[in-house]
Amino acid sequence: MRTILSLFTFGLCFHQSLSLSEDLSPNVFQSLFSVKTKDLVKIGYEEDALLDFMGLTRKYGYPTEEHEVVTPDGYILSIFRIRHRRCNTTRPVLMLHGILDSADTFINPGVGLAYLLADACHDVWCANVRGNRYSREHIKWDPDKDKEFWQFSFHEHGTVDLAATVDYILSETKADKVNYIGHSQGTTSFFVLTSTRPEYNAKFNVAVCLSPVAYLYHVGNPMIKVIAHFNAQVKALLDTFKINEILGRHELPGRVLEFACQFVPNICAIVRYAMFLQNRINTTDKRLRTIAGHVPAGTSTKNLHHFSQIINENVFRMYDAGISNNLKLYNQTTPPDYDLSKVTAPVVLVCAKGDVFATPADLKKLREQLPNVLEVFTLTDSNWGHLDYTAGNGIPKYLAPKVMEYLKAK
Repeated sequence: MRTILSLFTFGLCFHQSLSLSEDLSPNVFQSLFSVKTKDLVKIGYEEDALLDFMGLTRKYGYPTEEHEVVTPDGYILSIFRIRHRRCNTTRPVLMLHGILDSADTFINPGVGLAYLLADACHDVWCANVRGNRYSREHIKWDPDKDKEFWQFSFHEHGTVDLAATVDYILSETKADKVNYIGHSQGTTSFFVLTSTRPEYNAKFNVAVCLSPVAYLYHVGNPMIKVIAHFNAQVKALLDTFKINEILGRHELPGRVLEFACQFVPNICAIVRYAMFLQNRINTTDKRLRTIAGHVPAGTSTKNLHHFSQIINENVFRMYDAGISNNLKLYNQTTPPDYDLSKVTAPVVLVCAKGDVFATPADLKKLREQLPNVLEVFTLTDSNWGHLDYTAGNGIPKYLAPKVMEYLKAK
C-alpha cells in the first residue's frame, strides 16, 4: 500500500513539476504541440487523435451542431447534436460521459455509439459537464486563475449541469422527454439529479446506464482503493500544491502521454490496465492512439475526493465538507445520503463481468434501492471492461442493438 501511495505522490509531484516547467518555459512546451496537424500526421500521428468533436464527426460524414448551455450558476457547457437530415428523427437521445472524459467518448470511429444511434435515425445529443475540455468557461470565473471555478463534484454535474442540459434539449426539440444513455460517472449524475430533484424523473423516457456507478466499495482495482484510503493525505498534498484541476486536456502530462502513445501504443495499453485492469483484446492500436488524443479531458480534484469518500464509506451520499461546513450546507454533521427510492424514471442497468468499477456486489446494492429497474443486462464477455462500452470492438454487435431495443420499447 505504501508503495502505491508513494507512486501516486510521485505522480502528483511530476504533474506539478511539469506544470511549473510549462509556466517557466512556455515557448519550449508550446512549440512541441503547436505543429500543424498535417505535419504531425506525416511523422506518424493518428489524425483522429488531433480532431475535436466537430472535426471528427464531420470527417466521418455526420452533420453536427454545437450548442451552448449556460447553467444557473454561470458555467458554459458545450453540447453537440448529431442527426441525419434524411431521417425523421425520433425522441432525442442524451448521452453523458464518465469521469475525466468528454462527449468524444461516444464517437470513436468504427464503434462509436453516437454514430450507430444517428445511423438508426435517432436525434443524438452528446453532453459535457463542467470542467472538461469543452466546458472550461464561466461567465465570471477564469478556470486558470480562480479556484472558485473548481469547487464542484459529481453532485453539481447532476443537480445543475444535467438538469440544465435536459431543459435545453427539451426546449430546442419541443419533445416531452429525453432518452438517456450514461456511462460510468454519467450514470452517477443521473442518479444524483433524479434523487435530489425528483420532478426531473418525468423528463426521462428511459435511462440506459452503462457501467452504473453509485456504490464503489467493492471496486476491483487495488490502486484505486489505496488512493481512496489515503484521501485525506492526497487532498492535503493537492492543496499544498494548489491543484484544483487535474489531468486537463491542455495540461502537459496528458499531452506527453498522447505524444508517446502515437508511436508506442503499448504505453496507452499499460495505462488502461493500471487504471481499469483492462487488457487490449477488445480494441485496436489505431483506437488506442485516437483515444490518447481525447482522454484525459480533465475534472476537479474535489470530484476525485467525493468519489474517494463513497469508496471508503460504502455509501452514496453528498460531499463531506467537514463537520462545521456540513452544518452550514446540510444542517447536520454528516452529509445526507442520496435517496435512490426517488429515482422513479425507468432504468436499465448494463454491466459486464470484466468491469472492475461496476462490480456485482455494488450493483446488487444499487439494484435493491432503485424502484423502477426494467432490466439488468450483463455482457457475458469476460474481457469486456469498463472502457469497452465506449471503445470496445463489440459495441456494434453486442451493445448497440440492445440499447436500441430499450429506446424503441419505451
